[in-house]
Amino acid sequence: MGIGLAWKHLLLNYSIKSGETKSPITENSGWDVGIGAHYRFWYKNLLFLDADLGVRYAHWKIKYSTKEQTGGHTTPSGVYIPEYDYDNQSVSDGNFGLFISPKIGINLYKGISIAAGYRWDFSKFKFDKDHIGDYFTLGLIFVWD
Repeated sequence: MGIGLAWKHLLLNYSIKSGETKSPITENSGWDVGIGAHYRFWYKNLLFLDADLGVRYAHWKIKYSTKEQTGGHTTPSGVYIPEYDYDNQSVSDGNFGLFISPKIGINLYKGISIAAGYRWDFSKFKFDKDHIGDYFTLGLIFVWD
């Protein structure tokens, strides 16, 4: 979820992100802040194309739990019951990168628009598959003249 503010051709944006948390991961969250260029082309005051391009700083935090067998005991009936030690750990990291986001939208009523698009985030300014995050975007846009 994010918010972006555009003034003339300057864009500022902020977003919070969350990812999957399947075992052993207990938290997968992050945020980013960006600054860049914004361009909007209107067609007959009804449809528009948007393009955003800029630099961003992203920060992610992952928490996970590890399980290590520390021993065990055998019951009088001969069943072995293992004992485990659980350790909660976290990793946190941030880096700069590039974002690109084209969108298409429609003006619904007096400056209130809905837009759909796609966003590519390139971490560390690298363009290989290990450093690209991409996702579909959908949002409301408020335009004041």
